[in-house]
Amino acid sequence: MVRTRWLLAGAAMVCLISTAAQVDAETITGVPAYTFPWEGTLYPGCGPIAGGMIVGYWDDKGYPNLIVGSNDWTLNQVNVKNMIASDGYKTDYWPTPDRTPPPYHADDCLADFLLCSRDPYGQGFSMFDQQSYGLVDYFAYCGYTTAQGTNKTVDPNDLDAFWNDFVAEIDANRPVEFLVDAYGTGMPQHYVTAIGYDDTGGQRKYVCHNGWDTGEHSYYYLPIGTVSPDGNKKWDVYGGTFFAAPEPATMALMGLGGLVVLIRRRAWTN
Repeated sequence: MVRTRWLLAGAAMVCLISTAAQVDAETITGVPAYTFPWEGTLYPGCGPIAGGMIVGYWDDKGYPNLIVGSNDWTLNQVNVKNMIASDGYKTDYWPTPDRTPPPYHADDCLADFLLCSRDPYGQGFSMFDQQSYGLVDYFAYCGYTTAQGTNKTVDPNDLDAFWNDFVAEIDANRPVEFLVDAYGTGMPQHYVTAIGYDDTGGQRKYVCHNGWDTGEHSYYYLPIGTVSPDGNKKWDVYGGTFFAAPEPATMALMGLGGLVVLIRRRAWTN
C-alpha cells in the first residue's frame, strides 16, 4: 500500500513537471512603452524609441544611472526623452544634412550612440548592425561596463534557430529589439521592442510594444516577405538585437567571489 502511494505521488510529480515545461506563452512585465512621433514629426526615430524601452526596463532593474528619475513615460517624460534623444542630438543630427559646421556635441543619449540620423542616412534612420553597439556604449557612458549585445537575423530555412534564441531571452526576462517590416513592403524598416511570445496551438507569434502607441501587440513570427495567415506581410521579422545586463546581485556575487579568491591567495602566501 505504501509503495502504491509513492508510485502515485511520483506519477503526479512527473505530470506536474511535464505541464510546467510546456509553456506556450510568456510575457515580460515591467517593460515601459515609449512612443513617437514627437513634436509632430517622426523625431527621434524608431531605433532610439525601441532601444529606449530596453534601457528603461534595465533602469528599473538596478541601473538607475540610465535615466534621471524614473522610467515612467507619463510622469518623467522630459528625462525619458533626454535619454532617448537629447537637445544636442536634435540640433546636430536631426537636420538633413547634419548641422554645419562642426564641432558637434559629445554623445550623451541613446540616439547618439546608435548613430541615428547621421549623414549619409536620413532622419530617424539607424543601422541594424549598430543597435547592439549603441546599447552597450550607452550603458558604458552611464557607468555600466558589463552589458553585452549581439545582432541575429532570421534564417528562412531554419526558423527554429532565431525563435529558440528569442524564447530563451524572454524566459530569462530580457526584452529583444526586433527589426520588422511594419508596412508589408517586403523590406525591413521599423524597430519594435519584443517583450513576449505565444506559440499556442503551434502558431508562433511575438508580443511587442510597436512604438506607435502604449499597448501590447501580437504579430506572427515569419521571415521577411512571407504572407501571414491573416493575408498580409506586415510585421514579418528580419532579425533582432539581443541585449543583456547582468543583474546587480549577480555582479555583487562575482565581486564577492573575487574577494574570496584574493583572501585565499593571501592566506596561502602568508
